[in-house]
Amino acid sequence: MGVVMFIMMSGKPPFGGRTNKEIIENVLKGSYSFNTPVWAEISAEAKDLISQLLERQADLRITAEEAYHHPWVNL
Repeated sequence: MGVVMFIMMSGKPPFGGRTNKEIIENVLKGSYSFNTPVWAEISAEAKDLISQLLERQADLRITAEEAYHHPWVNL
């Protein structure tokens, strides 16, 4: 869900790379950023929700119910 939301907001996938190997390495590391110009227009609440959805550790990742009740969803 976090990957889909990231793409919907920015038009690009969160885990980039020049090769498939590099992309897979970035996925495994959970390496993404909000440092491109498009993110300057995205609210802090939206970025927070995406970050929680992209949490690499499943036990720390936000649940669907928690995402539903996130402040950005309820704006």
